[in-house]
Amino acid sequence: MSKDVLDAVKGILGEIDMYGLIKHGATDDEFDTEAEMIAEQIKAGTSIEEISGIIADVINKMFGVNIGRLRETSVYGIIRFIRGFGKI
Repeated sequence: MSKDVLDAVKGILGEIDMYGLIKHGATDDEFDTEAEMIAEQIKAGTSIEEISGIIADVINKMFGVNIGRLRETSVYGIIRFIRGFGKI
């Protein structure tokens, strides 16, 4: 797993900030487990849609929620930005 991908995923999860944990003082490593689970599944050539689905699947599993793919959000924009610069 690429450190660039892992760092990008951590940034995305920090932006999502499930339950406002980071906003309310949780440490920056709060979502490291989820970030690793996501980053392990992202390979070169993974599409934006696939990445958003991977993120949603891990969030659903780890937080017991049912969100759909991430679309039309700042997070989707971050994914598109990262892909555009060849990080993933």
